[in-house]
Amino acid sequence: NTAVSVNISSNGWAWLVCGRRLLIWQYGHTSQRHNHCHELTLPPSDLAHKAHLVAVYVAEGRENPSCIAVSPEGTVRYWPSITHAGTSVEESADLHGQECDSLTDIAPHGCVLATTTSTLVLVNPQVSAGRHSVTCRTLKAPQGWLGGLGRRMSSLIFGALPTSQVTETKLVKVAAVDSKDYNSQEWQVYVLSDHSLQKWLLTTGESERLLYEFDVKRLVREALLEERWETFGGNSTEVEVWMLDMQPTDGGVVILVAANVHTSNDVWYALAKAPTDDLIPPTRFAWFNTLKNKGFCHDGDISELLAYQLLLTKDTAYLFNNYLVAALSLPYRFEDWDTIEFLAVGDKILGGSVCRNIPLFLSKVHGLVSILPSDCSPFDILNSSNMSIADSTMALSDLTSSQFHVTVTEADLEEMTLNNDSSTRLKAAFINYVNKNIAKSEQIVEEVFPVDDEPVIDLDAALDTVVLSVGQDLVNDMPAGDPRWAEQRIPGSSIGSSASLQILHQLEDKQKAFHMYLNFLKDIKLWDRLSAVSNRGLVMPTSYVLGEYAEKIRAAIVLYSLQQEHAMIETAIKRVLAEQKEKEPHLGLSHQDLFYRQVT
Repeated sequence: NTAVSVNISSNGWAWLVCGRRLLIWQYGHTSQRHNHCHELTLPPSDLAHKAHLVAVYVAEGRENPSCIAVSPEGTVRYWPSITHAGTSVEESADLHGQECDSLTDIAPHGCVLATTTSTLVLVNPQVSAGRHSVTCRTLKAPQGWLGGLGRRMSSLIFGALPTSQVTETKLVKVAAVDSKDYNSQEWQVYVLSDHSLQKWLLTTGESERLLYEFDVKRLVREALLEERWETFGGNSTEVEVWMLDMQPTDGGVVILVAANVHTSNDVWYALAKAPTDDLIPPTRFAWFNTLKNKGFCHDGDISELLAYQLLLTKDTAYLFNNYLVAALSLPYRFEDWDTIEFLAVGDKILGGSVCRNIPLFLSKVHGLVSILPSDCSPFDILNSSNMSIADSTMALSDLTSSQFHVTVTEADLEEMTLNNDSSTRLKAAFINYVNKNIAKSEQIVEEVFPVDDEPVIDLDAALDTVVLSVGQDLVNDMPAGDPRWAEQRIPGSSIGSSASLQILHQLEDKQKAFHMYLNFLKDIKLWDRLSAVSNRGLVMPTSYVLGEYAEKIRAAIVLYSLQQEHAMIETAIKRVLAEQKEKEPHLGLSHQDLFYRQVT
């Protein structure tokens, strides 16, 4: 029953906290890769330790990382090197009963320790005459007329924070951004509470400065009413708003919020970018988008709906909780979330971060998992061992299968298994693989393509032609959820990988299904047995032809996205169908349906 928590830093280190045990390891490939795990002992505490109160960093001029850990009560323990677990120093942050919430690395200044009530403490390791020590100093806004001018002007112009909000400030998130000028060693520290957003400036050799603080909750309410007037009734007092998370981005911070109208059980989510480059607080968001997906509050318990956290890459926002990851393209266009669920028995997401623009999650079952966008070529994923992120091919395979809902019934699957046609039986093996029946999948493959009977090199071998045939059927599959295709579908020939009625989603589903198929070929040990085939009058490796299929799916997705802007594409589609003498079936199928269904 011991609480377990994880943190993944963007500098290539990750750590896990279980009781007083702190396990630290390096997950990123570097020239000085540490291949073993270090264990340290956290300070005594009556409360549960957590990974967000630990910071692991490599100080300038040092080879081994240092570590700072803080107990919930405020006892600071500093290890100059994690390779020497017995060498550490301690200091008390003297928080007068406040509970610690997070520790944020701002090297070389040290770390910013934040309490649950938004008090900030600068924790700074030092060394003098060969002796290590650590100091703790509370960050305070300057007092007096001139020192407090920024806050006073903010109050006069943008409205003061209600007194109750100032005295009872619940911390949501601390985020730090270092200056692009490496000589200044300057950090901008953003502190998001349940009502306000602060911007601090910490510079080497200067006192800390609170640049401004403003009522971000008021801006959220105003933006919600402006964008969803009818949904929220036009009365801001009837709207309850929660700040869930915050991540820095170019020119500001992106905030994840949730909202609920007192008369409804629906919980809406929104992403908002607050511009923060100026020295005065923003009066409105740079952009504000309510999300299409929403939650429903059962029995008044809203805690699970407010458990989402936020990660950002260059063009995608990732929302995640204990059991799912949702990806949203930026800029957001009111689209459904693309989700990956962690539904294995005993599984949960322990933590997440972004490293080199790739989102990483630590799963209790799968371990460290990297999530790849749908426009990443599946053919490239097969060579993922060359990536700079920890290997996670099998984990990706498991996760993708939870999204891939095959529409073949058990009876049809049994009939396919007993069929004499090799392509049909390979499809049966693939479906068993998707359904996690690996033993059955391997049995079918062994019966259809026994290893002893397969030549090492053979042009147009049975294995190669069947593998390509199934791959082609998969990318040209008819949408199982579209009743207009019912009369065209041949029993046993379709896997039905997509249940969508929209062409774009059908293509994306095919892309995911084909990715699964490539993983299937590799995991069932067929990939290494592939040779070459005759293709367009040339001899081509079978793997190259499969790569072409993956590229064609991606090309179809891009072409479809451009079609709204270029009417000539529709004209070209009709001409291609006419040249192929493709007659338009009845029941409302369009030229686009026919064209984009046959990807190859």
